[in-house]
Amino acid sequence: EPIIDGVLRRGHIMMLTGPPKAGKSWGMTQLAYAVATGGEWMGFQCHQGSVCYVDTELDPSSLFNRLDRVRAKMGLPDSGGNILAMPLRGQTVDAEKIANTISDAYGEQPPALVIIDSIYSIETGDENSAGDMRAMMQRLGSIAAGGSAIAFAHHHAKGSAGSRNVIDRGSG
Repeated sequence: EPIIDGVLRRGHIMMLTGPPKAGKSWGMTQLAYAVATGGEWMGFQCHQGSVCYVDTELDPSSLFNRLDRVRAKMGLPDSGGNILAMPLRGQTVDAEKIANTISDAYGEQPPALVIIDSIYSIETGDENSAGDMRAMMQRLGSIAAGGSAIAFAHHHAKGSAGSRNVIDRGSG
């Protein structure tokens, strides 16, 4: 079942990566509203469904302010669709906690889309270790297997990029 036509389906995982201050979080917020309302995101049609927005970077007031600003800029009504925002800044967060939090909030009917902003804050080991990142992706895959699509923001690896391909710039 598609979430974003031609891009993302239920049970699949999507990564949005880029350098600091590239607009990844703003893009993820726009994606949340596009799915919650059945609108477009980056020119792609989204299918309407519930969205769980897990934010590990912002305090609650900053997150809700960002959500309101994006909703207003998109010209959406105050409700803006079916988005459950979970500000988790300052908490120890791992993929298991995210899965349990989603299960507690949604029960047997998982959200269409889970957004995690940003993945570096999830306690799973070294973000520059392919093995640690693989283990985290497997945990996220188990959440997706429950029926949700997952989209997460991730930053580019630090250091010399000369030996990397353009598609290999995400940390880990």
